[in-house]
Amino acid sequence: MHGSWLVRSSVGRRWSSPLRRSVDRVERIALATAIGLAVLAVPVAVLAGAAVQRAGDDVAIAQNATAHPATALLLRDAPDDNNDAMLGSTRTLGEWHTLSGIVRTGQVDVSPGATAGTSVSIWINDAGRPVAPPLTEDQAYWRGVVTVIMVLLGLFAAITATFCGMHWLLNRWRLARWAADWRSIEPHWSGDH
Repeated sequence: MHGSWLVRSSVGRRWSSPLRRSVDRVERIALATAIGLAVLAVPVAVLAGAAVQRAGDDVAIAQNATAHPATALLLRDAPDDNNDAMLGSTRTLGEWHTLSGIVRTGQVDVSPGATAGTSVSIWINDAGRPVAPPLTEDQAYWRGVVTVIMVLLGLFAAITATFCGMHWLLNRWRLARWAADWRSIEPHWSGDH
């Protein structure tokens, strides 16, 4: 038997070809590295997403401990033609009862065009002031999913850009070498030596 099984295999022949230059080997190693990094990016992204989801769950628990549902009675009609209304929410004057039974009056978030006398659900803190609704488990989950997607896209883009930049530089080096080789051989080939 001549040589090892690797040299006899098609992989070995590709690596040991007399026409293969060191720059070709470098590029092949860079491609293998890029593929390996892309594979490793998946668990990294999943871990990042899981961390974001856990943080969101912690925020939801903390917010649920201090935010309480309440019902506000609207004292004025909500505008439906301002910039906030275009975003699907606006503010108007409403009144609600705190946990201790005190009646409070202030601005509450409502749907555009809501009319005075309408009851709307709001969230209040321990002091009785309106607050944003607490984060839900679903919102925490989807934050984690979005994080996984964004991390994967970012890492894949960085890996691809790095490999493409390296490929471009190696091609420029190859072209420069080919041009230099041609300049040295062309006079002998054309008879102009």
